[in-house]
Amino acid sequence: MKPKYLRVAAISCAAMLALNSCQEHIDEGARFTFVGNTIATYLQSEDVYPQCSHFVEILTRGGEIGLMKAYGQYTCFAPTNEAVERYLVEQDSIYRTSSEAHDTIDTGIYSPYLKDLSPEKCKEIARNHILPRMFLGVDLSGSGIPEPNLNGRDLTLDWTDETYAESGIPLINSTAMVLVEEEVENGVVFQVNGVISPSSKNVPSLLGEQEYF
Repeated sequence: MKPKYLRVAAISCAAMLALNSCQEHIDEGARFTFVGNTIATYLQSEDVYPQCSHFVEILTRGGEIGLMKAYGQYTCFAPTNEAVERYLVEQDSIYRTSSEAHDTIDTGIYSPYLKDLSPEKCKEIARNHILPRMFLGVDLSGSGIPEPNLNGRDLTLDWTDETYAESGIPLINSTAMVLVEEEVENGVVFQVNGVISPSSKNVPSLLGEQEYF
């Protein structure tokens, strides 16, 4: 019986040695621990959540909240609750009015209530507000941001409105003004007072809508 016990002991020792060997070769550079807020935890914080809870819900239902917790360098434009509510009313009104006129404009929003947004629409809205690179306020200049959002759409910068030009703060896509800027562990968050909704149309389709082309 002794040889059997010796074989078991030998196998156990070999397994322990192999495990220790693997542990010794872990790439420490691949580890990352957040010591402050991520974009997600900042938006969910006690001071910010009351103003941006609608956008947090959109990120969550659209499946993008995990990305905002992840390692990386992102720019996130977070619309306020008031901005989200106003946007939903406007887009629902456009859809209903155009439908009644028998010239339907499908906005993808068929109700003024956040709870009625589809997961697909939540994802689209969420990704319209996220850039895969970090741009601080001091990096914003010119007529546009040199990186498309996660939906592949470019965002413009408008410095011409007198209300904003005096403060040196642009309008994002002519609709959203930056209210607060906060740098976090995985990028930067801009609280904005409008929902960013880039057109999904391309140049040929826009030209086709003009009678003189």
